[in-house]
Amino acid sequence: MGTIGEKNAPEKEIWSIEEFNEFISLVEDKTLHLGFNILYWSGCHIGELLALTWNDIDFNNNIINIDKSYQRLNCKDIITEPKTKKSIRKITIISDVIKEIESYKKLFYKPGDDDRIFNCTKFKFEHAMINICNRNNLKRIRIHDLRHSHASLLLNESINIVALSKRLGHEKVSTTLNTYSHMIPNEDKILNVMENLSVTKS
Repeated sequence: MGTIGEKNAPEKEIWSIEEFNEFISLVEDKTLHLGFNILYWSGCHIGELLALTWNDIDFNNNIINIDKSYQRLNCKDIITEPKTKKSIRKITIISDVIKEIESYKKLFYKPGDDDRIFNCTKFKFEHAMINICNRNNLKRIRIHDLRHSHASLLLNESINIVALSKRLGHEKVSTTLNTYSHMIPNEDKILNVMENLSVTKS
């Protein structure tokens, strides 16, 4: 019997934190800069990002509320409910991104709590990502791969798979395992951890 996720976990194209930092340093547009930062540091879907409103941001506790998704259909902006109940979640995010959201909000005159933060579509982000990567000879990945990059970042820091599954909004932990099993520390890394623990103990 094979390992859980063994057949369904092809290698994902991701950016390391160094690769992301190189990319984000080249993003001049304030809307795009903030959006890419939220995508990388939260692991949310692009549709979830584009549906965010100002009242989804808890500035005091560094939390982003995810409870809806955005898509463009027949030239109309459509806000829909998430795919599953587990998709409704609260995501903690680093202080630097919260500060960037605060600064971005100040660019608008009395924004309403229910106003969308990002009044654009997925295409704006995709187009910018492709252009910046091509112009600067950076590794090309998809918008969705920023979500995979976030998961990789946390797994490399040995974040619990159950906690990661909850953060990503997966309905089942098995979905997370099937998607990211190849990123979970292998036996060599586990052995190194145990060896270090045994040295500390002695």
